[in-house]
Amino acid sequence: MSRDEMPTEGTDPTRSTGPAAPPRPIRPLGTAVSLLFGLVIVTDLVAIGVALHRRGLIQGIVRGDSVSVDEAVLSDRLYDLTGTGQSLARVAVGVVWLIWFYRAHRNVASYGAQQRFTPGWAIGAWFVPILNLVRPKAITDDIARGSDPAVPFEDWHVTRLRAPGVITLWWFLWIIDQFVSWFLLTRLDDASLESQPDNLVMQIVGAAVDIAAAVSAIFVVRLITSRQQARSRLWLDHGVLSAGGFRSAGSVVPEPSEEASEDPTLPR
Repeated sequence: MSRDEMPTEGTDPTRSTGPAAPPRPIRPLGTAVSLLFGLVIVTDLVAIGVALHRRGLIQGIVRGDSVSVDEAVLSDRLYDLTGTGQSLARVAVGVVWLIWFYRAHRNVASYGAQQRFTPGWAIGAWFVPILNLVRPKAITDDIARGSDPAVPFEDWHVTRLRAPGVITLWWFLWIIDQFVSWFLLTRLDDASLESQPDNLVMQIVGAAVDIAAAVSAIFVVRLITSRQQARSRLWLDHGVLSAGGFRSAGSVVPEPSEEASEDPTLPR
């Protein structure tokens, strides 16, 4: 970064003072994230059913009941298959979530809103130990605040606004989900037959918590996505399009022409 590009004292490096790029469409990504969270819920429900059946089977073996080899092999295969399905669903939703989250953060910057963290933190904050317990929540709060269509375009201090309560609920469930997952990994060391029923109960509890976290995440995605759709429409109506390109919404610029308002590249 050159000397001219360095932010001066008292300025916010997360707020652009020059022409701002237009907000990008967020709905397709929001829909994809919601559907993938739905897939996570489905795989968790299947895993709960398989775990309940497997627990009954193992308890029967411990009691000395007769269990056929075919039934035991089928239980093992279903158990492994559902575990793989859960892992793949979580990886898929994690990747698309990061893309959606990053775009939502950049869109808020396009509205001219002042945020506490740069766009890079929208991705990096999830991977820094300890910090990932608090910073992603703060970034999500800023995104939701800056996307609120009810906020006047002249007010960019998004930290002064109240964050939606559903974000706090989602984050609380997500933290619990992570700790339950960690606890389950520590239990895998005890693979004795007698311990398996209790381990399966914990896995059922973990899947239930994961479902609750996924449901709350869907509400967060839908909230932010719908807010940004409405905010983007107002952003255009506010007169942010000029002949030379896009500017921050607080700028005094000519009203967009009819041809510009029909540009298919602009968010709807």
